[in-house]
Amino acid sequence: EISQLSSAARKRKPVKIGATASELADLAFGAFIGLLREQGGAHATRQQASLGAQPHRVRQTAAARLVAMAEADPDRRAACLPVLIQALGDPIKEVRTATFESLQKLKLDAARLAAEAMESGVEDLGVAGLNLLTSGASAAEGRKVLEEAMLSRNDGLALRAAELLRDRADPIKTAAGALTAAYEKLRRQAIVWLASSDAEEARAGLRGALDSGGKGSREEAAVALAREKDPAAYDALVSLLKAETREAMQARFIAALSELGDARGAAALLDRLEPDPTGTARPNLLFQAIGGMRR
Repeated sequence: EISQLSSAARKRKPVKIGATASELADLAFGAFIGLLREQGGAHATRQQASLGAQPHRVRQTAAARLVAMAEADPDRRAACLPVLIQALGDPIKEVRTATFESLQKLKLDAARLAAEAMESGVEDLGVAGLNLLTSGASAAEGRKVLEEAMLSRNDGLALRAAELLRDRADPIKTAAGALTAAYEKLRRQAIVWLASSDAEEARAGLRGALDSGGKGSREEAAVALAREKDPAAYDALVSLLKAETREAMQARFIAALSELGDARGAAALLDRLEPDPTGTARPNLLFQAIGGMRR
């Protein structure tokens, strides 16, 4: 039966394709665009469950094919770029990376590509964008780009920019500058960096944080300075303790005052008891600390 079917197939005349080569290329181009845009719908979810990583490789291959077609036919480049830029936000890292590299192959302006990568909302691409901006710049220009990202961004990329800048510039000055960053987590990390150094410049940066930055930075700086027996911590700790209503944070500031060892500490703890308009003072913690100070 199979031999009969094969024989019959050989006798049939080849079917003529009605489309031209250009039209077929257009169809292929559209198909690759559709495959690259398949990011996370219900169909993609079902594909992932049954095919594992294969859909990711399909999208990576689609990106490569689009680049090849755009390089062979410059008229397709304009249609290809927006699709690739959109794919920078793909949820799969391998696809994002392939897309980023594809845009580099198509010679998208480096500044625009870096900006698109940094605005993608994905940290790995944001770092790639930062590296792209700094790779072709002079040392001074590269530091300026990183410093601007460190201070102005309000996401994890600010922290990554600071880490890159610490490798290229004075780490203590970088940490001190990060105290004024928009990103709160970076400001707290800057305190950690400064507190880990014995240099006087680092200590000066911590003192500066007592009067600048957010409340969280001020708290971390005061506790770090108390650990180093720096008298500058006293007024900040007293003020923080007086305003604090949470028991855990009160305990932290009380412990920091005890560690600081300032002679005025016992009186400051008594002052937290009275007046106490919010009724949130913790007498047991305060009296225990006062007793320890007077031994």
